[in-house]
Amino acid sequence: LDQLLDEQDILEELAGSNLKLIEYLRHHDVLEQLVTYVITENANAKDEEAVSGEKQEQEQQAEGSGSDNGNDDSADEDDDGTSSTTSSADSVDTPEKIHARRAQVSAEILSLDVWSLTDSFMDNHDLLRKLWTLLDKPCPLSMIESTYFMKINEHLLDMKLHGMLNFLLQQNDLVDRFLRHIDNPPLMDFLLKVISTDKPDNPTGIIEILKEQELIPKLVEFLDPEIGASVQSAAGDFIKAFVTISANSNTDNSTIGPNELTRELLSEKVMERLCELMLHGGTSLANGVGIMIEIIRKNNSDYDFVPVLYITIESHPPTSRDPIYLGHLIKVFSRNIPKFTKLLEETKLDQMETPFGTIEPLGFERFKICELIAELLHCSNMGLLNDESGEDIVRERDIERERIIALEREQKPQEEIKRLSIASNDDSKDKSNSDDQIKLETEESEIETDTELDDESKVSKTNLESESDSNEETADAFRYDENEANLREDPVAGDQLKISLADNKVILLILNMFFRFPWNNFLHNVVFDIVQQILNGSMEIGYNKYLAIDLFGRGQITKLIIDGQENCDKYEKEHGLRLGYMGHLTLIAEEVVKFTALYLPSSIHQVVLDAVSAPEWTVYVTETLVETREKYNALLGGEAEEEDDDEKKGFELDPSIDHDIAGLASQNDAGDNEEEDEEDTQGDQFSRYMSQQMTNDLPDKFGSSDEDDEED
Repeated sequence: LDQLLDEQDILEELAGSNLKLIEYLRHHDVLEQLVTYVITENANAKDEEAVSGEKQEQEQQAEGSGSDNGNDDSADEDDDGTSSTTSSADSVDTPEKIHARRAQVSAEILSLDVWSLTDSFMDNHDLLRKLWTLLDKPCPLSMIESTYFMKINEHLLDMKLHGMLNFLLQQNDLVDRFLRHIDNPPLMDFLLKVISTDKPDNPTGIIEILKEQELIPKLVEFLDPEIGASVQSAAGDFIKAFVTISANSNTDNSTIGPNELTRELLSEKVMERLCELMLHGGTSLANGVGIMIEIIRKNNSDYDFVPVLYITIESHPPTSRDPIYLGHLIKVFSRNIPKFTKLLEETKLDQMETPFGTIEPLGFERFKICELIAELLHCSNMGLLNDESGEDIVRERDIERERIIALEREQKPQEEIKRLSIASNDDSKDKSNSDDQIKLETEESEIETDTELDDESKVSKTNLESESDSNEETADAFRYDENEANLREDPVAGDQLKISLADNKVILLILNMFFRFPWNNFLHNVVFDIVQQILNGSMEIGYNKYLAIDLFGRGQITKLIIDGQENCDKYEKEHGLRLGYMGHLTLIAEEVVKFTALYLPSSIHQVVLDAVSAPEWTVYVTETLVETREKYNALLGGEAEEEDDDEKKGFELDPSIDHDIAGLASQNDAGDNEEEDEEDTQGDQFSRYMSQQMTNDLPDKFGSSDEDDEED
């Protein structure tokens, strides 16, 4: 076998279907030796490298002492001899190099598309188990070994899907074996590929097994601040990648859609734990915010193919692949907004030297919290989270879903269990029956527990209302009108977040940070996003209206904009440089103007009317903002000269410069009515003729005209 592995063309022979070679490699002993090469490459190489390294050090020390005792000529000779010895050593294969090459060839053989080899390998389950002993090795694993492992198993997963799934479903410690190497990218990538085999239209049971082995809670625990930053980041990246492949999308075939693992991730218990870890700050906060952003963006209920608000349990019975409800996420973070606000206020960093002076840095933690608030605000605007019956409908479907899943497990035939299980045999019938009974009893208790949890959720809802009432008494609570008080009595999930943001002055704090950190454009973009969301939100239903009023009231947004403009003008006169927030400041001002144009200020609240009626704001809007708008809208390079008009028209008709030829032709039609000169008219007619000819040719060049007509 070693002689074969040393042959350079062995892979080509296998690809060319060399029957004698394939027949030899199919033997159990040969396949076992190939697996041994793959899983022991790193260990042998390390031992041999350590021994050879010690020998080289001893030789170098001996040569060094000898050269010191000799003269310069002998030293030169020794140097020449050493260099020649080194070059000859490089040309000769060392034991570790030979082993590494054989391991690589072995991995290539085991991952080749040769059906007979793959069949022989899968028929010998002990070989597969031996290959998977690689996961039992201590950390860190060699990237080379991990890559070989991933390559072979991905090949087996593609060629022998059912056999591999049967093997995986029998691994009682599958999650623990992978999470032992969570910072090993090839292994975690393979786990993601295994999960992606569990499609809605062809379930494999992998997600169910991973849920039973508590994959999600164990992953979240890796975000603990006591764990190293690299491991935390690896866990966070895996969760985000898993959320991505579980996106609620009807058009992306690469996703598996919502499932029980993502439902568990969005459960109140897991969200509470994740939020608790995020409040420690540092890497835990950064990874947690990234996970939250990915969850919210990939599970927007506004884009559900069948909105849950418009279906019934009878018309659409709940399944494990139903869209994920984000209400628990919003509620948990609503309760913890005061703690995140405290982090924003209390974080202090040392001054930082810059080319334009000493400034206070924003810091990574504060920026991540601002990002989190902006994304939570997006989430709170989803229709399902602002419907009074939304939570009750989702709770009812959750209970029914658990009941249906329990019934499906109960009615699963014994033949299917045997087909999925490799280890099942006649001697284990009694044991499997007893196990099924235990499962049924456990499932019944789970249903009872779910009912208890529903009762507890009602109690927690009452507690949340009492907590919000106490916060209103102790904090700087405020009331703009009677309708706001009514919204606070029994708020929907979306309004709970907005009320918490208002009571803790989070939006106002972030708005002031915009001017406090004039050089952080990342922050400025987030603040603009928050203001834009509020001013473009609904002013008729929900609590968003009062966030907008608060911007003009306690936030004094119009005054902040005017002061920011004045501070920039002063700074520009002194330093010849504008402040960094000016671009976003203008965008925010434009949003305020658009808001007051869309809604009559007096119809919103007297506070808004007073703010936009101030003389200073009127001057800013009619003069400063108009000038700024003209500067931004000015064409770069100045205006075109009048004498170039004819040339400009000619260029416009060139399809290589402007593809909207038909539109330009119609513009020329309108221009003819204004032309009085006969020569110009004739020129325009000729241009129209040319444009029509070119337009007729376009379908041949850029696609079928029939297809375009159908699309129209």
